Amino acid sequence: MLIRKALPSDARGIARVRVDTWRTTYRGLLPDRVLDNQSYPQVEDSMLQVMADHQSSPVMYVAVDDSGEICGFSFGGRERSGELNCQGEIYAIYVRLEHQGQKTGHRLLMATLKEMRERGWRSAVLWVLSDNPYRRFYEKHGAKVIVDNTTFLFEGNEAYLSALGWYDLDRVLAEMGIATEAEKKLTDSIKVITGGVTAARGFLAAGVEAHIKYPDRKDLALVYSKTPARAAAVYTRNRMKAAPILVTREYLSDGLLSVVVVNAGCANAGTGERGIGDARETAAIAARALGIDPRQVAMASTGVIGTYLPMDRLGAGIEKAAASLSPEGGAAAARAIMTTDTRPKEIAVSFEVGGSTVTIGGMAKGSGMIHPDLATLLVFITTDAAAEPEFLREALGQSVDRSFNRVSVDGDTSTNDMVLLMANGEAGNPPLEGEYREFFQAGLDLVTTHLAREIARDGEGATHLIEVRVQGAASEQEAAVAARAVASSSLVKAAVYGRDANWGRVICAVGYSGIEFDPETVDVWLGNVAVAAMGSGLAFDEEEARAHLEEETVVITIDLHRGTARAAAWGCDLTPEYVHINASYRS
Repeated sequence: MLIRKALPSDARGIARVRVDTWRTTYRGLLPDRVLDNQSYPQVEDSMLQVMADHQSSPVMYVAVDDSGEICGFSFGGRERSGELNCQGEIYAIYVRLEHQGQKTGHRLLMATLKEMRERGWRSAVLWVLSDNPYRRFYEKHGAKVIVDNTTFLFEGNEAYLSALGWYDLDRVLAEMGIATEAEKKLTDSIKVITGGVTAARGFLAAGVEAHIKYPDRKDLALVYSKTPARAAAVYTRNRMKAAPILVTREYLSDGLLSVVVVNAGCANAGTGERGIGDARETAAIAARALGIDPRQVAMASTGVIGTYLPMDRLGAGIEKAAASLSPEGGAAAARAIMTTDTRPKEIAVSFEVGGSTVTIGGMAKGSGMIHPDLATLLVFITTDAAAEPEFLREALGQSVDRSFNRVSVDGDTSTNDMVLLMANGEAGNPPLEGEYREFFQAGLDLVTTHLAREIARDGEGATHLIEVRVQGAASEQEAAVAARAVASSSLVKAAVYGRDANWGRVICAVGYSGIEFDPETVDVWLGNVAVAAMGSGLAFDEEEARAHLEEETVVITIDLHRGTARAAAWGCDLTPEYVHINASYRS
C-alpha cells in the first residue's frame, strides 16, 4: 500500500472511492435518493476544481493498492467556519470497504495531520454524522468531541453532525510515532542507552551497605567525575532546609564539583549546628578518600528528619564506596539512594553535537513527600558535555520546571530536595549554541521527564500513574498551573483509586487553581471518553470510563479553549497503603 500526495490525474479514482464509500457508509443514515444521485463525473469535476485552486492549497493524499488502483483518499485544508478555534480541518477521509482494517485510514489520517502541522497548524477538526459508527476511528486516534449533535439540513433532510478535533497535533503525532521534520530531526538525534549516571565518559559510581538505618541493604552512594565538573543545582523551596542542602549550596558557589555523596535512612534535617558540622565532616572524609578539595564535594541525604548521622558508619561507608567506584556502578548507586521507593529509577541518552557524542545520564529517588516546587526527591544528572555553569543553570531550571515541578504524590514538600547536574566536558563538543543547544535541552528534558514520571508512578502505595494534560490554554504557564492543581488534588487521586469517573473533581481543581478561564468552555476526557463539554456533564459510558481507570496509567485531558498552549503534570492515586507506610515511617 502506497500513501502519496494526490495529483490531478487522481481525480477520477478519488471520485469513484468517494461515491462508492458514501453509498456503503451512509446507507441508512441519509436518504437513498441522496446517495443514489451521487455521480462519478460530478465528484471528479469537483475534485479537479479543488486541486486547481492554489489559493486554498488543499491537503490531499491518496492510498494506492498493489494493482495501482486508488483505494482511499484524504482531503483537508483550513478550518472553514472560523468558530471552532481550530486552524485545520479534515474535509473527508474515505477508504474502500475491502481495504478497511488494513491501517489505510490510519496512514491517510497521519499523513494529513503531519502536513497540517508542518504548515504551522497546531489543531484540526472534522465533522461526522453523529450516528456514524466510523467516528470511533477518529476517537481512537485521540479526537475529542468539540460540538455534539448539532442539527443540519442536507438537501432538505434533517440530520445531526458532531465536530471532533485535535487541539494538540504535536502530541497526537508523537503518540502515533509521527513527527514533523524539525521534531523528527531532533528526536532522531537522541538515543536512549543503558548505564544511568555512569553512561557519560569519565563518571564512576558505587553503592554500598553503610548500615545507616537499614540492615542488609545498600544505603550509601558516590557519583564521581574523574575530571572536575561544572555544576548546577536546584534545591527545595522549603524554608526548613537540611544541613546537606545548606553546605552543598555554599560549596557549589565555586562552580566546580568532583563527587556527590548520598545517604539513605537519615535526612540530617532539623539537626542544628551539629548537622552542619556532620555535613562538613562528610565532605572532608570523601575529599581525603579521593584526594580532592572538600569544596568539590556535594552531599545529599534522605530519610527520617530530626536524627543525627552515624558518622562512624557513614565514614566507613564512604571509604568503602570510594574503593569500589567503577564505570558499572550506576545501577548500584541508584538502588542505594532508595528509601520507600519500590524500584530504582535511572536513564541515559546520547546524541551527536558537531561530530562529538554527548551523553546525559540520571538517577532519582522519590516516592513520598512529593509536590510541585520539588519534593522528597533526589536527582543526580551527569553529562560529558562541555558547558559553563550559567548554561547549565538555565537548562536545568527550564527542565526541572517542566518535569519535577509538575509531580505531586501527597502535597508535601521536603527539607532535602535536590536536583544536581554535573558536566565534565570529556565529550569535547563544540559550544552548545543554536541547534546544539536544542539537542542538549531535548536530551536533558527526556531524562528529567522520564525520572519525574517514574517518581509519580512509584508514589507510596500507588496503584496508578495519573497524567493530567491541559490543552487550549493561553500560555504554557497557565496550562501547567491547571495541570498541577488536578494532579495534586486528593479528591481526584481518591477517585482514581476507586475507579470513579468523577469529572466534577477535575473541573473543581481547575477552578481553584487560580488561572483565568471561562468555566462554560471547559471540556474533560478520561482517556478517550468525553465526560464533560462546555463546563457540563455528558452522557457517557460508565463502563468504558471505568475500564480506563483500571489501566496502569490514567490520562485526564482538559481543554480550556483559550489558546494553543499545553502542559502536563503527573501524580498517582491515593490509597490506604499510603497511610500505612507513613503511619510507621520512623519505625
